[in-house]
Amino acid sequence: MWLIGVRNLLAQRGRLVLTFITVVLGVAFASGTLFFADSIGAGARAIRTDVAVLVAPSPGGEEVEYDARPTLLPAAQLPRLAAIPGVAATDGIVDGYAAVVGQDGKVVRPAGFANDLIGTNWSETPRLRLVEGRAPAGPGEIAVEQVAARNGELTPGTRTTALHGSGAEEVTVVGIYLYQPALRDGPGRAPALAFDTTTAQRVLQQPNTFTSVELTAAPGVSTRQLRDAVAATLPAGLVAHDGALLAEQSRQQEESDAGTTAQILLSFTLVALLIGATLIANTFAMLVGRRAREFGMLRAIGATRRQITMLVLVEAAGIGVLATAVGMLVGVGLALPMIDFAAGRDPVLGNTLHVTPRAVLSSLAVGVLVTVLAAWLPARRAAAVPPVTALHGDIVLVPKAMRVRTILGLGLASIGTLFCLLGLLGNRPPFTVAGVVGAFTMLIAVVLLAAGLARVILRLVAAPIRHRLLPRLAVENVMRNPRRTAATVSALMVGVALATGIAVFAASATEADRTVVERTVRAPFLAANIGGGQISEATLARVRAVAGVTSAAPIRRETAGTGEEGFPLTAVNPAALGSLLDLELATGTPDGLATGALAHESLAAERDWSVGDSVDLTLNGQRVKVAITGLYADAALLGDGLLVSDDFAERHFRPGNGDTVVIGADDNGSELRSGLEAALADRPDVRLYTPAQYAAEEAGAFAILIRIATTLLALALVIAVLGIINTLALSVLERTGEVGLLRAIGMHRRQVRAMITVESMLIATVGGVLGITVGILLGAMVQHAVLARPVTDAAIPLSLAVGAFAAMGVAGVVAAQWPARRAARTDVLEAMRAE
Repeated sequence: MWLIGVRNLLAQRGRLVLTFITVVLGVAFASGTLFFADSIGAGARAIRTDVAVLVAPSPGGEEVEYDARPTLLPAAQLPRLAAIPGVAATDGIVDGYAAVVGQDGKVVRPAGFANDLIGTNWSETPRLRLVEGRAPAGPGEIAVEQVAARNGELTPGTRTTALHGSGAEEVTVVGIYLYQPALRDGPGRAPALAFDTTTAQRVLQQPNTFTSVELTAAPGVSTRQLRDAVAATLPAGLVAHDGALLAEQSRQQEESDAGTTAQILLSFTLVALLIGATLIANTFAMLVGRRAREFGMLRAIGATRRQITMLVLVEAAGIGVLATAVGMLVGVGLALPMIDFAAGRDPVLGNTLHVTPRAVLSSLAVGVLVTVLAAWLPARRAAAVPPVTALHGDIVLVPKAMRVRTILGLGLASIGTLFCLLGLLGNRPPFTVAGVVGAFTMLIAVVLLAAGLARVILRLVAAPIRHRLLPRLAVENVMRNPRRTAATVSALMVGVALATGIAVFAASATEADRTVVERTVRAPFLAANIGGGQISEATLARVRAVAGVTSAAPIRRETAGTGEEGFPLTAVNPAALGSLLDLELATGTPDGLATGALAHESLAAERDWSVGDSVDLTLNGQRVKVAITGLYADAALLGDGLLVSDDFAERHFRPGNGDTVVIGADDNGSELRSGLEAALADRPDVRLYTPAQYAAEEAGAFAILIRIATTLLALALVIAVLGIINTLALSVLERTGEVGLLRAIGMHRRQVRAMITVESMLIATVGGVLGITVGILLGAMVQHAVLARPVTDAAIPLSLAVGAFAAMGVAGVVAAQWPARRAARTDVLEAMRAE
């Protein structure tokens, strides 16, 4: 049987090539993801371990948090820290807001996922590793982080602009460095540029101060002992952190993030594998049916059911092994750019590919198991057919199996409908959870009912053209084998449904942001620092001086409390409410902002606050009492904490104008905009927006979801083309005699090609219709749960829907080319003799 299996595999290689490609794609995605996860996980093990103690401002207690305006450590404290027994060396660090401008005049971003842009001071430690040029030695010189330099096309000797809280200055790039932090987050964010220490203190914070200090331990001194000794000498607002614990936390965080990323990518891979398994099962089912006489003959001469089953599984395993080997090579090609991208975004990660035994064995198991399991049911069907029956011809699906699928599908559809209806009853759990469960249940139900639904859709689609011969023949051919059609349609439908669902959710989230901005912002313009820095007094004065500007209200932010108990505070001039900003108040009036604070509804519900309550706040180390004078709903720019007046901020906030200014004006004409752009011309880090532009910028966070949806749709199209080609090719092979008969009674080759093309387009259309319909339901229910918006408020991206339909049509035409050409070239006499 093993020898027969190998010979059959070689004999059927032309018919199995699409199955081979499907397995290659699935294994490539799986192995590429595993190689990527193992590689970035290995990079995490390169986190610095030379720092014994990190002294840093920690408003949240023991947690290290980045703060652009932290508690400062006097430079005079460093000699005291260096004198502590067990300290081998100290390195004072200065962090603060700063940005560097690229050759295109735009602010460039360094490695890291944080939005905040920071600068630092140069130090001869492993924290900054020079890769090109030299270190900055005085005013007017900077070194630039490696990724930022690449993004901005900056090299040693380039003249550019450095931006910071004190203003903007022309500088020369003298070096390029690689950043290696002592911890992943907090002060470990990659700084875009580095000054010499004196300059950094002057432009980032205050002269003769540091924001954190790295201490190295003498030989034989434990990090815990040194941490305790250092902690006893620190002023309030600074905390000594155990360097070994920070390194371990960073390593665990990196590995956790790598695992999460791998799980997300593997979830898409799982979809591809499930769809591919359907295609493989469909292929083997058709091949088994085609080889019925062969199996009947083997059974007649003594082969057992088990041997017939093993024969088919040997063929499947052979395809799995070969396809897995090729798929892993493709996976390496997929992993390399992902590793490079991740290394460019996270300062801790390396960019070296690691091919581990775990990843190789897992990929091998995926490729072989998916292929063998997909072929197992067809193999059992082949072995279960009696020899006499098999000798009479093709194996036909027992109608009872379709009846069972239909009954299960109808039952799940009923349950899914019930849960979806429950989801309509409210915008909070458990209703939203019920809606999501119902939507995914409906997806499974549609897969089970694909044969019946396809028949209904085909009748509707073909109704206008059924009077014509070729379309009528195409519809009948497609529905001749319902299970085969259902399998092909299901494979396409699942990919399209997931892509559409993600797109609907992203579009709904974007629409929600746009609605909130339009409802809240009445000002014609607003300016915001894209790196989180404070808008300077000079910049604010220039904005107010522009002809036509009637007011400019800064929006300032602070945090009350510490750790998990903390919540945001936002401050604005009370006069801005009603003129520049609109608030939707559940209780109270805007005038209450002048005498107290307005609380967001969610925060008030969480803290059990009511209008009239007086609450105690811990703000910058001080206890402050404030009265709740009103409750407001979601509002753009104002956050979901407490809204206070600018007078309150002047008394209790740290100095600064915040990172956003709303601008009132007589009109919003082009002259006013030109004047505002001129006022901000020397600050590329401060961007001017209309409310619509700001909403679009905020919605950019969902662009990744649109890209994921597009990728999934592309994957669905690839699988659709493979599945349809596979189905039609084997269908044409089964209908050799029928095609010959049609040719004998006068059908031209062109008509044969047209008939097969119509069949392909019908299959693609049915898959597209079902996929988009179910995808809209999925997206509507998910946005209902995540965004707490009514199901009916779901935004449907019509461009994607229309594009998906068009793509399905193109996929149908492309998929039909080879089978149609093969059918059209059928020799009439040979076909009639085969029949």
